[in-house]
Amino acid sequence: PRRSAPGRVTWLTVQRHSGPRRGAGSMGRWVAESSPEHLRRREAAETWWWLSPVSWPRDAAELGARLERLRSAGARRFVVNAPWQAALLGAPRGLELWAGPFCNVANPVAVAVLARCGFAGVIVSPELGREDFLALAQGSPLPLGAVIGGSWPLCISRVLAEEAVVGQPFESPRGEQAWVARYGEDYWVFPNWRLDLAPAVETLRRAGYRLFVHLEEPVPAGVRMKDRPGLWNWETGLK
Repeated sequence: PRRSAPGRVTWLTVQRHSGPRRGAGSMGRWVAESSPEHLRRREAAETWWWLSPVSWPRDAAELGARLERLRSAGARRFVVNAPWQAALLGAPRGLELWAGPFCNVANPVAVAVLARCGFAGVIVSPELGREDFLALAQGSPLPLGAVIGGSWPLCISRVLAEEAVVGQPFESPRGEQAWVARYGEDYWVFPNWRLDLAPAVETLRRAGYRLFVHLEEPVPAGVRMKDRPGLWNWETGLK
């Protein structure tokens, strides 16, 4: 598989639905919400195609067919969010495969295994603290990326509580708000505040990170997003 040029920094915005590019840098799209039939070849080749972290056996044939159509349209760069999904793409010749953040890669041993499997790069788990991010970059055999902004789910589930309504906010006993979005058969639960590691970008860049990702997610009209730091575990680390 091809690898990105060493030393080059890429800014990537991943959109949930097809549409005009928002913001500078490269474009990413989720495979499940995309229509390969109307893609221009250059657009397909330049897009980073993201697979959902959850794939059910009964959907495997449809997903495989969609990936084949994308490849026929010119798609060459894919982000898998479970390592086994690389098998859905068949022969990797001519492809650039990245392990996405839902693979939860958090140590150099895992990166080394992915390198032996033919991956071109790894977007590490956003759950890491500062020291873990920096330690992982030391001597990594693959280029590394990080999710630095956007909506990161609290969980992904196949079932939903009877009281919850898709697209409507709900609150915890402590007043924390979240909402549910449905994609395929799965329910994605998002908090009403965004991940924001923009203050850490320069530190990550100096450490060797080369891909910086922003995950866009449509926010329902009834959800009020909080203005709060989105550092996740950057300062506190993993306890």
